Amino acid sequence: MHAGPGRWDSLRARLLLLVLFAMLPSVALLAYSVAEQHRQAAQRAEHETLMLVQAIAREQALHLATTRLTLRALAKLPALRAPGGACDSLLASLLSAHPYYTNLAAATPEGDVYCSGLPFSSAVNAGDHAFFRRTLETQAFSAGDYQVGRITGLPAVNFGYPILDSDGELAGVAFAALDLEWVKELTLRAQLPRGAVLLMIDPAGGVIARIGHDGRWLTRGDPAAPLRRALATDREGGTVRVMAEDGTTRLHAYAPFYQGASGTSYVSVGVPAVEALAVARGDLLRNLGLLLLVASLAIFAAWFGSEVFLLRRVRALGEASRRLAQGDLKARSGLQRGGDELGCLAAAFDDMAGSLQRVNRALRTLSAGNRALVRATDEHELLQDICRIVVEVGGYRCAWVCHARHTEADKVAVEVWAAAGPAATTAPPIDAQTLAGLDAGAPLVVKRCGQGHTEVPDGCRALAVLPLRADGESLGALVICAASPDCFDAEALELLEETAGDLAYGIGNLRARSERRQAQDLIERMAYHDTLTGLPNQAAMEQHLRTSLGREGGAARGAMLMVDLERFREINEALGFHQGDQLLKAAAQRLSEAVPGGAMVARLRGDEFAVLLSPADADTASSVAQGIREALDRPFPLGGLSLRINAVIGIALAPEHGDEPARLGRHADVAVRQAKRSRRPFAVYDPSADEDGPQRLALASDLRHAIDAGALDLYYQPKIDLRQNALCGVEALVRWRHPVRGMVSPDEFVSLAEHTGLIKPLTLWVLEQALGQAAAWRSAGVSIPIAVNLSAWNLRDRNLLPKIEELFARWGAGPGWLDLEITESAMMEDPEGAVGTLRALSALGIGLFIDDFGTGYSSLSYLTKLPVNAVKIDKSFVMDMLSNPQSAAVVHSTIGLAHDLQIAVVAEGVEDAIVSERLANWGCDVGQGYFYGRPAPAEELVVAKGRITRCQ
Repeated sequence: MHAGPGRWDSLRARLLLLVLFAMLPSVALLAYSVAEQHRQAAQRAEHETLMLVQAIAREQALHLATTRLTLRALAKLPALRAPGGACDSLLASLLSAHPYYTNLAAATPEGDVYCSGLPFSSAVNAGDHAFFRRTLETQAFSAGDYQVGRITGLPAVNFGYPILDSDGELAGVAFAALDLEWVKELTLRAQLPRGAVLLMIDPAGGVIARIGHDGRWLTRGDPAAPLRRALATDREGGTVRVMAEDGTTRLHAYAPFYQGASGTSYVSVGVPAVEALAVARGDLLRNLGLLLLVASLAIFAAWFGSEVFLLRRVRALGEASRRLAQGDLKARSGLQRGGDELGCLAAAFDDMAGSLQRVNRALRTLSAGNRALVRATDEHELLQDICRIVVEVGGYRCAWVCHARHTEADKVAVEVWAAAGPAATTAPPIDAQTLAGLDAGAPLVVKRCGQGHTEVPDGCRALAVLPLRADGESLGALVICAASPDCFDAEALELLEETAGDLAYGIGNLRARSERRQAQDLIERMAYHDTLTGLPNQAAMEQHLRTSLGREGGAARGAMLMVDLERFREINEALGFHQGDQLLKAAAQRLSEAVPGGAMVARLRGDEFAVLLSPADADTASSVAQGIREALDRPFPLGGLSLRINAVIGIALAPEHGDEPARLGRHADVAVRQAKRSRRPFAVYDPSADEDGPQRLALASDLRHAIDAGALDLYYQPKIDLRQNALCGVEALVRWRHPVRGMVSPDEFVSLAEHTGLIKPLTLWVLEQALGQAAAWRSAGVSIPIAVNLSAWNLRDRNLLPKIEELFARWGAGPGWLDLEITESAMMEDPEGAVGTLRALSALGIGLFIDDFGTGYSSLSYLTKLPVNAVKIDKSFVMDMLSNPQSAAVVHSTIGLAHDLQIAVVAEGVEDAIVSERLANWGCDVGQGYFYGRPAPAEELVVAKGRITRCQ
């Protein structure tokens, strides 16, 4: 700590010493001899005269400062920017209130006066005045030289100040003409001796004005040469003796009066030497008596006056400074603001302390707000925390976070998101239109808003509305009320804007995080759920299945039911996608209701659904499948129609049919196809009938190699004409002896060929071998047709007919060489397309047979359109005709129907004489079966006398 001032270091002691030192010259003057009295009187006269001119100069400086403030205030008035009566009236009223101005006016940047406190009859242009040009150049307060006004006709000095528009561009110049009348008044107050004159001299040395001791304006004339020389050598001021034109010697004191654009103007007071010395002599006697009195009063006044007017105020400033240094930002001097130095110092100190307090308050708000932003996880909690921080930490009266909301009535209302403070339950004192139109980045500050505003909360004297924007989007506003009208100065407002910016960033960040979470949830839901039905999708099903199969060490039992809606595509194409979607939703709802609790229903793709049961066995899965079938068999009301769909269900069991999702799903899908082939509503996966199993795929590969290598055999089974009991043809049957598996059943590898597409090269190989054998037999004298089977794949093959024509040409074949047997189901897959193909084949002389007649869905109307030579009754009916009357009736009626259509009949599966005899009695044309001969290779058949017999 610093020690207090010593006795002689105190301000009071120094003031007393200053008074004493000020009196020493006077005391010294009394000691001078009488010889020096005149010189002292002259010096005193010079001093008084010099003080007078300096007083005039100080008065001029005061008028200059006042003029600067007046013009700056005028330049900001909107009325001054538009010419007219309102502007003239305003300046006229100001001119009457400030008589020391000869005129107040405003001019355009070109110098044309458009507004004046005094009327003028003709246009006036001030563009050539020095003050006007200087104002345009510097765009700041500028002064001209003393001159006679063009409007007033009076000597005056002009001052200019720029008028700026709202964009900061120069719009004009406001100027004032300062009257010199005050100089005359000052001269009268000075009570100059008779014969004294006051001169005002311009920078060029010319006399602007000459005033007598009685205040009258005198002829200006020119200053004497000695005065001119003094002005030229000592520009800071001084005294000089001058012999005037009237022969009077005067003591002239001069001082700089005004610094203008063209140079320095001076004021000079000349007092006749005789009068100056007379006054000095009288003053000498008078002052001798007053010296002691003045000295005593001066010391007394210095002692007590310093306490009242200086020391007490200095101590108050010192105490406030000490408190502020210790961190008390509320410390104030408590002194009244005044124009004196201490008053200005106290005002500056209080302003500084207030600014520090406001900035510190805003800094605390910003810092606490940043901490809240770091911890924030919820938007509403963040807004509430910021409002609370503004009030509790920042010390502001109230705070709101709100935005402008558009109502249903097409109006704008203020919606409050968060608030804090004594008036938190009331709406913020800002209307919705103002809030909605708040410019981005431009805060709104209202000072002294509590005066006459009933909607303002109690204790609120200033209002700041800070926009909240993030990524170019308006989020709302942070509204803060303060108890002090000057609370929102530039520095505090800048920090609060930063707080609002951080808050807007925090809101945007929280909303972005929320949107990301929602997007992630949506993505996750879309990744694991079907968007149409809301059911889990294939990914969710596989995940659930993987979890279920992983229980109990991977030995958990379960079942997957694959549900296929057979007629969905037909309905979807007939009624449109919208109705199809409605059907899928309804089917999903029924499916979910039909399964037991704990089961998972998923939509895989299109019209396929899956049901996961765990735990479950074959019986449980079959029972659930039956329930699903019954639920989906009920009609669906759709688009005003009552529609039915066929559901086919495939069942795969875990772990028997697979212990991982992909394998189990494939087997369930295979089970669907197995159910469709067997025409059952549902089927449990049968590995032996799996056309896509690994063993089947390997067998298909071996079959392809066998076809390419010709490693197949062609067997022939005889056909007997029952009327003549003679050979009428053979059927070529392909056989395959696998190098590892041995003889493979035709049912197995032919169906595999159809499923894999190998049926096309297989059929071509059989045709080529059969035609080659037919050619060999014909060379031996046996001319019988060889029958070859065609599948649906062959009928759809556009290259079939060209290939057969090529083979016919190669072997020289013709009519009667080849018969083609086609199952009725293959033919009915595309009846219209089959007609053209079969007619072309018939034109080549090829006999056409419908194989397995009675087991398919052929239409008799199509039989009449096709060039069919014969139908083959399926062996299942022939072999059962003796024991089953219905089978016998089918055989008998088929023979009669075919003959009515002029079509021959071939009976397959004849294994004994009784059946052969009965068929002959019923009129059957041809018989084929083990009773007549088993299939055998060509080399095992004997061709003799036009017949073929088996080698013994």
